[in-house]
Amino acid sequence: MQQNFIKLENKRINLFKTINQLDENIIYCKTSPDKWSIFQIIFHLVKSEQLTLLGLKKSLADAKKLTNAGIKSRLRYFVLRSALISRFKFKAPPIVASIPEKYDMKELELKWDKIRKDINKFIETFPPDLEGKNIFKHPLVGWLNINQTINFLHDHYDHHNRQIKTLLQLQNVSNN
Repeated sequence: MQQNFIKLENKRINLFKTINQLDENIIYCKTSPDKWSIFQIIFHLVKSEQLTLLGLKKSLADAKKLTNAGIKSRLRYFVLRSALISRFKFKAPPIVASIPEKYDMKELELKWDKIRKDINKFIETFPPDLEGKNIFKHPLVGWLNINQTINFLHDHYDHHNRQIKTLLQLQNVSNN
């Protein structure tokens, strides 16, 4: 779990190596009124991870009520992962869809850094005997265990990083 999280964190660090070199006009540029800018995609990722952590903490606080993750959990994660790795477009759940037009990028980066540190701390102290339990309720597919949740964060990041890369290509900017 810890190594999986470190890989996720490295993706975020590499993203900001690119983002911090970009002009504000590129970061806040929308290709059409109904599309998100690079900033809005990042804001959505931060908000999603913040709410994921809140959900994890809430479930852990009432650990006695956690149910065993089984075939249904694997099926739910498979559906979620398939959607995120596909090229299909779908609307974000309402809880994470409200995104401002602008926000200070440095402040957003610091906020995401804190959330990631908190997620890391959560993982480091996560009770091993609960790894097989449903701990996070995804707003679309339902309950996932901790490993599926960390994998969801990867898949979700990758899904939106493809969008960022597309926006950068449209603006002739490279993103590793």
